Amino acid sequence: MKPRFQISAFSQFSRGSTRIFTLAFVLVFCFFVLCLSFFIPSAFMLLEAKEKFPCEDLQRLQKIALGLEFGEPLKKLMLWEQDIFIRIKGSPTAEDLQVLQAVVNELNQLQQKIKLTLQPGSEPSEQDNLEIIFAPYRRFQFLDPYYIAHNKGFFSVEQEDDRLYSARILISTNKISQAERNHLIREELTQSLGLFNDTRDQPESIFEARWTQVQKYSEQDRRLIQLLYSGALFAGQPAEQIERAFCSHYFSLRCFLPQGPCQKNHEN
Repeated sequence: MKPRFQISAFSQFSRGSTRIFTLAFVLVFCFFVLCLSFFIPSAFMLLEAKEKFPCEDLQRLQKIALGLEFGEPLKKLMLWEQDIFIRIKGSPTAEDLQVLQAVVNELNQLQQKIKLTLQPGSEPSEQDNLEIIFAPYRRFQFLDPYYIAHNKGFFSVEQEDDRLYSARILISTNKISQAERNHLIREELTQSLGLFNDTRDQPESIFEARWTQVQKYSEQDRRLIQLLYSGALFAGQPAEQIERAFCSHYFSLRCFLPQGPCQKNHEN
């Protein structure tokens, strides 16, 4: 009789455990469904929130870093991967030198991937890889074979395998005011870093194509400089990989949208 009693007791215990387990499962399932009812709308709200992913910065960077003022758009990014040593030539004013030093300091603060240095003295050095020439703009055609007429400020770069290794900047010493020259110093030096193109959609930007006297970077200008030299992007990176690089660097639920993180922007 004892074995039968033991089996019966075990069966009753098993049935009780099953009921408890089933009840626990139902409670957990209900809790899970309840969580989803809160999480799913929140997730979609995150997907819709533009501020969760810098779509405007991404699209503007593509336009400025892959576009050219003169010529066909680039298919790959061009960046400096070495420090820049700047040699000053020509006849700059005292304010020219002050502004140039201020811009160099600001660029070094915005990013730490490369360092810009103003070379002391007038004697050339083997380190020099970017020269800034202050001269009357009528002489520009003799100073740079790539010069395009009527530009009071101009830059040209040299590259190998999409890595920038040399640049020349021309700043006019006549026909423009000091304020305009200050603007050109900031614009041309910044563009020579790989942000080649101008646009016509942000008058407060240093990249504004129309003639301006903007004396400082806009907030987005600062972000673009930081993004270009953040380490998320690299020289030779194909245009189609830039969005993927942004997703790796700025993780967002928007990156899981079928058409990419900025699909709404593409549709507009």
